[in-house]
Amino acid sequence: MKIKIGNKTFEVSKEELESNPKEITLEFAGTLRTEEEDRTFVENHKTDARKEGLEIAVKQYREEFGFKGRSIDNLIEAVKNKTLEE
Repeated sequence: MKIKIGNKTFEVSKEELESNPKEITLEFAGTLRTEEEDRTFVENHKTDARKEGLEIAVKQYREEFGFKGRSIDNLIEAVKNKTLEE
């Protein structure tokens, strides 16, 4: 017998169904999420990616403006200080 959950199809043998008709354990190497869980998962990854992208961009200017840290605030402060010095 085949059982379809979402877009995944699982094969369940007759023996498994007969051995415990109230509970069937389906095992697969993957993750099954509800639509709400998936939206949350995607949004969390987008947030993390934005933060990492900003940190990478700021890191590129550390040597040029001589500052430490990864925040945009540190970069702005360093640019302001360098501009005022020049």
